[in-house]
Amino acid sequence: MSSSVQEPNKLESANMKVSDEAQPPEKWYGVRHTQMLLLFLLILIGYGMRVNLSVGIVAMTDPETNPDFPTYNWTIKSTILSSFFWGYVIPQVGVGQLAERYGPKWFLTSSMLVSALFTILIPVMADLGAWGVMLCRVVQGFTQGFFYPCTHNLLSRWIPLSERSRMGTFVYAGGPLGTVITMPVTGWISASAIGWPSVFYIYGALGFGWVALWFLGVGS
Repeated sequence: MSSSVQEPNKLESANMKVSDEAQPPEKWYGVRHTQMLLLFLLILIGYGMRVNLSVGIVAMTDPETNPDFPTYNWTIKSTILSSFFWGYVIPQVGVGQLAERYGPKWFLTSSMLVSALFTILIPVMADLGAWGVMLCRVVQGFTQGFFYPCTHNLLSRWIPLSERSRMGTFVYAGGPLGTVITMPVTGWISASAIGWPSVFYIYGALGFGWVALWFLGVGS
């Protein structure tokens, strides 16, 4: 008799749990929104770091764009640009499992720190040759390979089912928006008085700023 009573209770508890999970949260703004805003900025800045060289390399190799800054006679520009993805593909397979097991907070912190550092190093490494820039790009790609798997993990942890589609779309919109903003801004800065090196310094500084916000605002 006791088992026949327990089974309906278990079923009822399960149904209540599913029902509660489907209910929209009462607060219009909570910790989850701060998390999503930070993840949106992560993707936006990351894409900015990814694509700024696509425009900046024009000023880096054309003396007429801005003669006040050094230029380089590189004939392998397409190879330099593609080197980002050499590193990017490496962590895609296992990072999701690592984030699930150990939590994504420190993976995102360290990966953005390293990516920002090697963004700032690009003007310095460019003086050493094309291979120096390629090294920076490979490291950038490798570290940014942590961004999406860790973001997936955080979305599953923080966002209720009723909001997951909407807020996930908001977070991932940072990618195309970062591209749209970065390409004209990079061209403008490269032709301005502060020159193409400032593009990498600015985006590196934005990366460090994001780490500070993440470290202070993250809850998981």
